[in-house]
Amino acid sequence: FDKHWRFQKEYTDAPKSEDRAKSIPRKAPAHFSCNVPAKRLMLSQVLETRSSGSFKDFQRDIGSNGKPIVLDGKTYDSGIASGIARGQVSRLVYDLSGGNWKRLRGVAGIYIENPGALEGKNKGATRVTLAVFGDGKEIYKSPVLLWDSKPVDIDVNIEGVKELELQVSNAGTWHYKVDSVNWADIRLEK
Repeated sequence: FDKHWRFQKEYTDAPKSEDRAKSIPRKAPAHFSCNVPAKRLMLSQVLETRSSGSFKDFQRDIGSNGKPIVLDGKTYDSGIASGIARGQVSRLVYDLSGGNWKRLRGVAGIYIENPGALEGKNKGATRVTLAVFGDGKEIYKSPVLLWDSKPVDIDVNIEGVKELELQVSNAGTWHYKVDSVNWADIRLEK
């Protein structure tokens, strides 16, 4: 736009096709709330209430690298994936009001695309913890996940919870190496 708020084509900078081809496609949520008539609802299909930290740029149903979500060599069609930052707690919050959900289930863990390329300092510096909060109270906390930790099964009672929060904490040093934190097949169930 020019100084008179008229569109001026010479001021536009359209993305180049090669830049567009490199970008990771974004998936929009199918539901604005968790109050839907279903017995099972994938969290990737729901619009979050708020997010912070590395969850500000999370992916729905694909890994943060734009490839399928993978944990321990298994590929998942659904889930949430985000990058991770050192010394930061990342939060993803959902409003469960009116949904009458009973359980949160899924598999979660860290994904390292090329573990064979890790140096000793990378291995020792990778330390991630996952947590689930219901109405501000911790209802699940994973053990500390190291570079070679197996994914953890998540099966949490969320009956009566109005606000659900997923958290990722990274206690590693700046040598940590995590390509993404994947909450695979993460879902609400009645």
